[in-house]
Amino acid sequence: MLSEAFISQQLFRILIHPVALLLDFSVAHLGFILVTFWLFNVSSAQEIPDSFFVGSWNLNFVNLF
Repeated sequence: MLSEAFISQQLFRILIHPVALLLDFSVAHLGFILVTFWLFNVSSAQEIPDSFFVGSWNLNFVNLF
C-alpha cells in the first residue's frame, strides 16, 4: 500500500516541476536580454564585425515591444 507521505511527495514533485521549468526559462530569457543589451553597449563603443552575428539579426528590440 502506498503511504500518505509518498503520495504527498509525488504530488509535490508534480506541482513544483512546471514552476521550476518556468523559472528556468525566465532566467534564460533574462540572460539573453542582458547579453543583447551588453552587445548594444559594446557596439556603441566599438565596432563589432558583421560576421559576429549569425544571419541578419534585427537588433532593434524596440520593435518587439
